[in-house]
Amino acid sequence: MQPPLFAEDLEFQRKTWIVERVGWALLAAILVGAAAGLFGPGFFARVSAPAAEGGFTLEYLRFARMHSPVELRVRLEPSAAPGDRIRILISTEYLDRFSINGVVPEPERAELGADGIAFVFTGSTAGSGGSVRFLLEADRPGPARGTVAVNAGAPLQVRQYFYP
Repeated sequence: MQPPLFAEDLEFQRKTWIVERVGWALLAAILVGAAAGLFGPGFFARVSAPAAEGGFTLEYLRFARMHSPVELRVRLEPSAAPGDRIRILISTEYLDRFSINGVVPEPERAELGADGIAFVFTGSTAGSGGSVRFLLEADRPGPARGTVAVNAGAPLQVRQYFYP
C-alpha cells in the first residue's frame, strides 16, 4: 500500500482555523472602529463638551493625524461676554504640542502667561452666540492634554490623540 500523497494533520488545521477566525475578528473590529471614527471624523471622534457653568462649548476631534490641520472650536453663548472683552485661555501644556496656523476671528491681542496663552477678543464676537476657531497642527504623535477657559471661568479638559 502506498503512503498518502498529502499527509493530514488535523491538529495543525484546527490551530490554523482558530488563527484565521481571530484574524477575521480583528479585521472586523478595525473596520467598525474606522466607521465609528476611531481613525478620523466620525461618531467617536467628535467631542462637544459644554462648560459646567455655561458660557461656552468646546468642540474638537478626539482622534486625528499628526501634521494634519485640526480645529479647536470655542462656541460662545451671549452670556459669555458680560463686558466688552472675551478672554480665552489655552494651557501651555496643550499648546506645546501644536503649531498655531490661525485664529478666526483674529484676536485683538494674545497674552503669554505662566499658565498658557490668553487670546483676547472684542465682545461683539459673542454678541449673537458666535464662535472662535483655533486652527492647529500637531507637531508629534501621541496624546495631547490641556485645558481651555473663558473669562477666568472653570476650565474644560481637552484630550486628543494624534496618530503618526
